[in-house]
Amino acid sequence: MPRRDSLVHHHSDDMLIQEKKQKGIVDIKPQPVCRHVHISERTKTDGTPYIKGWCEKCKAWVYTEKRYCICCRKYVKHKSHFLRLKKILNIAMEEHYQAIQEYKLIPHRSNVYVEIAYDSRIIHIPLKHLALYTEKVRPTDMLPEIQDAIRIVKVK
Repeated sequence: MPRRDSLVHHHSDDMLIQEKKQKGIVDIKPQPVCRHVHISERTKTDGTPYIKGWCEKCKAWVYTEKRYCICCRKYVKHKSHFLRLKKILNIAMEEHYQAIQEYKLIPHRSNVYVEIAYDSRIIHIPLKHLALYTEKVRPTDMLPEIQDAIRIVKVK
């Protein structure tokens, strides 16, 4: 009859082997911790392989690789440049220059819209927003508000 301590020894060896097998099957990587590689909103990214973005987890401006923070590897929201909206506004300012000047002299109380054709679409823009866009020192501050006010009326 085998000794009692030898049975325990064999039993513990089996447990160690099972634990090693389980560790090999499931390879769990620890969640990355913020390394505080933060920058400011005005930091330039020219000459670097990174893009600047706002990380919600780090609560700071960070360098990003594609869409992920290099600090904590979480998804990052990039700044919107409103390129299409700026093109639409430039066309509207050219086509409706006289109406904008008249609105600046005598503003209307009612909502007046100007219509432009752009990219096989007919778009209505409030004349009030167009006039404010031309007057502002920093018109990019108004772009989110203008984006909400523009209406696509018809797609050709």
